[in-house]
Amino acid sequence: MTLQHSSPIGRSKPRRLRILMLLSTICILGVIVNTHRGSQRPVADPHDFRKASRRAAAVAPIAKASNSDILQVSVTEQTLQSTTAQPVAVEAQQDPQLHALQTALTLLQNGRDRLKSINHYTATFIKQERVGDELTEGDVTEIKVRHEPFSVYMKWVETDAGQEMLYADGVNDGNLLLKQVGWKSRLLPVISLDPHCVLAMSQSRYPVTQMGLLRLVETLITDRRNDIEKKTELKCQLFDDEVCHERPCYRFVLEYGSQQVSATYRKSDLFIDKELSVPVQIANFTWPDSDWGADWGCEEMDDETLIEYYGYCDLVLGTPLSDLDFDRSNEEYGFQKD
Repeated sequence: MTLQHSSPIGRSKPRRLRILMLLSTICILGVIVNTHRGSQRPVADPHDFRKASRRAAAVAPIAKASNSDILQVSVTEQTLQSTTAQPVAVEAQQDPQLHALQTALTLLQNGRDRLKSINHYTATFIKQERVGDELTEGDVTEIKVRHEPFSVYMKWVETDAGQEMLYADGVNDGNLLLKQVGWKSRLLPVISLDPHCVLAMSQSRYPVTQMGLLRLVETLITDRRNDIEKKTELKCQLFDDEVCHERPCYRFVLEYGSQQVSATYRKSDLFIDKELSVPVQIANFTWPDSDWGADWGCEEMDDETLIEYYGYCDLVLGTPLSDLDFDRSNEEYGFQKD
């Protein structure tokens, strides 16, 4: 960087003195910035999938076949029955793609069983979706989820910070409650919405009734079963030494062969927690437009075709929650102002 001095006074100072003054200023600013950062809670990055992709790009897959198919890690029976990470052995299978899909399916089934064994969990939920032709800015929320009766409480911590949403199955005529912030709160502090109405769906691809890890896992299980049964044209790659949201994970990168095979999804990048056996991050990508340039890189294509990103940080399964956590009368919430 070239320093330009517009003042004759600056030019008249000895060069050594000016350099010392500049270094002192940089040191002071560095201390201020680090102090400020240390006092703030780390901000979740809705583009973590890009960081993970770049990090994994420098790591060789577990093994490669001569036909460019990926030989997957086989998880031992002891590992699959356990909820803790175990050593993973590499097995050269005659059908590596089938083996990869079955491994993912088994892990997801274990995760489903674990989720069904508890009724509550809490997490920091990161979401970014393409709604219509627009990619949303992304939301970071603190969530509480109850499986039976299905209930969700959300509080926004970044964009629209302080906004709250509450949905409980069988309550409020099946509608959700939204506590607004900013100028909207002065007009209608709390509004009741049908989860499927245009306003409720304006920033989401799916209604709140389909939210949560259990729904995600069940959807992925169905997809992997279909891929196995139909022998879908795809390739699947597994990395077993990934870290996502500070959790050791298995990472599956699945790419479909053509748009005729999968009309909406071109690629899926999934991280499954080794200890919990549940997804902690997934990014899904659609197909590029017909005018997509052949010289554009894979990373650029992913940036342009992202349609769904979901991340779960600070996940705590089995959190003891009560009915009050899903009741609008909770004094810690803002739903009383209607």
